[in-house]
Amino acid sequence: MKLVIEREHWERGTSSARLRKDNGQMCCLGFFGLACGIEPDTLLGAGSPEEIADRAWPDWALLDSEGAYHLMDSETIELLIEANDGKEATEPEREARIAELFAEHGVEVEFV
Repeated sequence: MKLVIEREHWERGTSSARLRKDNGQMCCLGFFGLACGIEPDTLLGAGSPEEIADRAWPDWALLDSEGAYHLMDSETIELLIEANDGKEATEPEREARIAELFAEHGVEVEFV
């Protein structure tokens, strides 16, 4: 799967990031949710995938440590949230970390 993150609409470096906001801004997981086929209105206002009961998320996104499917963010999702929202990283560092985490699950990320 290829994931395109549009920098113009990408909200990052803030703890108030949401999967999707009214103004169209999204965190990296908002773009991923759209790529998984989740409707934009479903993503609106949610802070993470665990807030959306939608089986469109891949299994790795909502796995617990025992491998059972729960409506709970996986460790990878937590790391993606940290990478997206953290204030310390430079833009190249942030993009590289997000791409690395998604690549572990076969998702190729392109920032445009």
